[in-house]
Amino acid sequence: MTTHRFIGQPTKSLEGPEKVSGAAKYAVDAHQPSALWTKLLRSPYPRARILRIDTTRAAALPGVHAILTGEDVRGMRTGIAYRDEPLLAWDEVRFAGERVAAVCADDPDIATAALALIDVDYEELTPMLSAAEALAPGAPIIHPDFNSYEDVAPIATPSNAYGHITLAAGDTAVGFADADVIVERTYETPLIHQMYFEPHTCLVSLDADGTAQVWLASGTPGVNHTELARVLGISPDKIVVNFSLLGGSYGGKTDGTEAALCYLLAKRTGRSVRFLADYAEELTAMHPRNPSIIRIKAGAKRDGTLTAWEVEAYFATGAYSAYDIVPSAGGLLVAGATGPYRTPNVTIDSYQVYTNTIACGYMRGPGPFQCTFASESHVDEVAKALGMTPEDVRLKNLIHQQSDMAIQGLWIPPSSPDSASAQATRMKESLDQALKASGYHEPKPSNVGRGISIDVHGEIGGDAHAAVQVNADGTITISMPTYGLGIDTYTTLAQVVAEGLGVPMDRIDRAPWSTAQGPTDAGLGGDRGARMITLVGSLAVRDVTQQLQNLAAELMGWDSSDAVIEDGVLRNPTSDQQVPIAELVERAGHAVLGRGDADEPWNSEYASFVAHVAEVHVDPETGGVRLLRYTAVHETGQIINPIGFQGQINGGLNQGIAHALMEELPLDNGRVAVASFIDYKIPTMGDMPPLTTVILDSDVGHGQFNVRGIGNKAINMPAPAIANAIADATGVRVRSLPLSAEKVYRALRAIE
Repeated sequence: MTTHRFIGQPTKSLEGPEKVSGAAKYAVDAHQPSALWTKLLRSPYPRARILRIDTTRAAALPGVHAILTGEDVRGMRTGIAYRDEPLLAWDEVRFAGERVAAVCADDPDIATAALALIDVDYEELTPMLSAAEALAPGAPIIHPDFNSYEDVAPIATPSNAYGHITLAAGDTAVGFADADVIVERTYETPLIHQMYFEPHTCLVSLDADGTAQVWLASGTPGVNHTELARVLGISPDKIVVNFSLLGGSYGGKTDGTEAALCYLLAKRTGRSVRFLADYAEELTAMHPRNPSIIRIKAGAKRDGTLTAWEVEAYFATGAYSAYDIVPSAGGLLVAGATGPYRTPNVTIDSYQVYTNTIACGYMRGPGPFQCTFASESHVDEVAKALGMTPEDVRLKNLIHQQSDMAIQGLWIPPSSPDSASAQATRMKESLDQALKASGYHEPKPSNVGRGISIDVHGEIGGDAHAAVQVNADGTITISMPTYGLGIDTYTTLAQVVAEGLGVPMDRIDRAPWSTAQGPTDAGLGGDRGARMITLVGSLAVRDVTQQLQNLAAELMGWDSSDAVIEDGVLRNPTSDQQVPIAELVERAGHAVLGRGDADEPWNSEYASFVAHVAEVHVDPETGGVRLLRYTAVHETGQIINPIGFQGQINGGLNQGIAHALMEELPLDNGRVAVASFIDYKIPTMGDMPPLTTVILDSDVGHGQFNVRGIGNKAINMPAPAIANAIADATGVRVRSLPLSAEKVYRALRAIE
């Protein structure tokens, strides 16, 4: 591995001191003394016609300044890709929790009291609460005007299945005919909330010239800026989304709908307007992970060789796809439903289906989480049918090069497998390390089981931008449009700049751009952070270095092409003259600014390999599952910051374990049945097992520093590993998440 001074070294978060001291500024901290408060009236029904809304009594309540209903925003639909969600419902509500009216008042209590005074007459309609109901013959079409919505991919025949994607290679009929054993099973995952602690919030304030100053808790401020301008019908230069830190997102804060409503209320009242959701709203009305039903049929030879793999996946979108990953963008990512295996004959059919349930959205691994649970569980079921061990079936079928994969996912190398630049496939090495580090083959006490899950995954690209400014006082200012998502992206950029200019980290300051100060990007997600930030950071350093070289040529007569920067000093190797870059900038009389801009392909020429092993104890009397040990092997490129890298693994495992064992948003007649942390179980430290992490790093990856993403790898692995461990301990298989004690108990009783 290449040794660097700052890259690869444990580095404290630049944002850490202000976060732990309370000085950090989030959207909720944006202050306007006279700001009014907005509260939203939400539908109690999953599907109903709106017959009448009477706001007379609410409007008469002292302290109420304005009320919006669907009639005020008729025709205004929003979304980050498919624009299918009304700002406020008109004519019909499509899920319990949908926005029906917005009240603007002096304080939250008055606004809440006013909501109770709004009279709404509904005509209840029969809802479609599952993908199966929505696809049944004769089922009502939830969006009969779908093809008229902006930017959707039209469908030929009205259907609640608004997206159908087929991926295929080989001939599965031939593969099944060639199989000695065929195993067919169905797996299910539930609605799951992202569980960020900061709720949705925004503040909109209008300048004297009508420009809207917006503070918004969103992971995609640039996307929201563009969409706010579009849906409100105003010029983008009349909206400024200002920087604020983000208290978690995990994909769940991509929307700016409440900011659009606050803008309309600010226009009506002439006052600043604020919205702050409570957690009951978060759990019952925001954008959780899509539930899924995934059927897998696999064929195999007696020696374990897979011959065919057929997947049929149904993802319930909920009432709207406005903040979901949509078919025109590739849909929920299902290419990984075959796993990292050499399966010559594959068919994957994926359906995204409207239902009268809470509208879903992005969450770490949208699609891969559900598919990995199904596929890695199914490999164990194939092994059981063959009388083989789970590890032997995996080792028999592992890919040895990317071209072994029948279906192309995010990992698309640019050259042939024989090319010297092709990435080595380290899936077997990762699995071997996981088996060794976990003691997988060691003797086990009774009621203890061990389970494996493995995967391969690339990262997305997209656009990114950064600036590096050298100041006369010796400080360096770094800027990006990317806001802090909790992973401290600015520390990554600072390490790149410190490495390139040879300056200590404590001389680097952050100055994040608002949408008026610099270009916007697509936000963070899909493991793109390290890939894109190190790339544009390197380009910005190169640009500012070139400008400093030119200054040296202009002011000191040097050959600009020869000068190099070492330890914050520009040195002329020919004459051995040198000058601190701060002194050079001071002599120039102005700061020197370098820019880095890039737009990478959405796929990746590199992938990362991951192998996990869970060890559990199952109480045969209660079905209770206790994690005893967890082992995670992650193969990657150059690690930028070992602290942040391990934090990504730990955070992903925490969420993945929670998804496996406890997290769920249950529905009761279409309504989310939990509305607080009392009812929605998330893990505490007592639920977390001892963790062994093995890192296989390398000099293979993107850009100058050879990086590869890690963000979403860890979250996808625990559910199948734990499900497989439970099956190993008990001999019974639970095929739906969460893997609760009740489900395990019922499975155990069923075999008695």
